[in-house]
Amino acid sequence: MAGLRGKRPAGARPDPVRSVRVSEAVWESARRRATYEGVTMSHVMLSFVEGYAKGLVDLPRVTVQYALPKQAS
Repeated sequence: MAGLRGKRPAGARPDPVRSVRVSEAVWESARRRATYEGVTMSHVMLSFVEGYAKGLVDLPRVTVQYALPKQAS
């Protein structure tokens, strides 16, 4: 998919720039993988967001269970 970089229909407006918070270690690891695979980080991020929007990517779910404190007998 590296050949898709920067291809927009003639006259199309560019998408707005978004920002995310991510640790330096995670970003660099992802950037190295993206570079190895020949894609940009923009492509990586867009792929994940599009997958999430389409229901193809699920986030891990955490269930919190509360227990009432035990009463003294």
